[in-house]
Amino acid sequence: MREKIMGALLSPLLTIGFLAFVPNYSNGQEKQSDEIFIDYNEFTRGIIQTLKTNRDQLQFVSSTAIKGRMSEISPSSKAEYRPITPRKTEMPPEELVEARTPGVLIICKYYKPFNGKAEMVDVIATAIVLSADGLCASNYHVFAQFIDSSQNLHPADSLTFAVNNKGQVFPIERVVAYNRDADAALFKITRGNVRLSPIPLGETLKVGSKVSAITHPNGNLYYYSQGYVNRNTADLKYGPMADRMEISADYAKGSSGGPIMNTKGNLVGMVSSTRPIYYAKNDGQQMVIRRTIPVKSIKMLLETKL
Repeated sequence: MREKIMGALLSPLLTIGFLAFVPNYSNGQEKQSDEIFIDYNEFTRGIIQTLKTNRDQLQFVSSTAIKGRMSEISPSSKAEYRPITPRKTEMPPEELVEARTPGVLIICKYYKPFNGKAEMVDVIATAIVLSADGLCASNYHVFAQFIDSSQNLHPADSLTFAVNNKGQVFPIERVVAYNRDADAALFKITRGNVRLSPIPLGETLKVGSKVSAITHPNGNLYYYSQGYVNRNTADLKYGPMADRMEISADYAKGSSGGPIMNTKGNLVGMVSSTRPIYYAKNDGQQMVIRRTIPVKSIKMLLETKL
């Protein structure tokens, strides 16, 4: 079996250097007034400049400090959560994308200069806003270097932070709950005075149900795809946290922690991994099974507060 996690070695590293958030329109072109077409290269440059400009004011917690705070929680810890009423009516896909995109975050790392290499920012994964107070969800494997004491941070790993679709940067404070079998980790961000747009939790879906995803495959930010639930599987050796929902909506590396939603825009799962199938060793790939975490596993990491 060959299975690929979705949050490792994602997009090419982005050198900060002297990059500036300056639009580049050749041939006398002017910036479009609508938001249908987005220059994501410019968007990425904006992330870099925002980080450089506001790094001191944003009260970042270093990657080393986040790892140090893991001693304060146990594998049985749960995150406090104030329920959000799920949507009861269906939305056209274009309305769903508009409504839920603000609740999808980009997880980034800042690497300080090291061994002659320039400082860098790397887009590493996707995350989901769960509540207005800054509770978010992504994968265990995205945060494994913080959670697992046997894993070491890269010497240049300085900051880990989140970015929303407007390019606003949010420091990650700490991991607050996790489960390795579920491949799920919940964490808090410092939101300041920014109003977050959480995605409400839905219910587990049956095979054949329609789903959609918004993720960042290989650094291609805010990519929308649709599909169906292909299969719901269990692993009795590891228990209910190892349950998986396999879907046909497309995603790839960099999509780790991305939301899987029903036609109402409620969260029904989270991207975890892919399993490519080959006819024979070293032969052509025939298909890819895309495995996601059902929302019930995320709910088991929450302690509801009314």
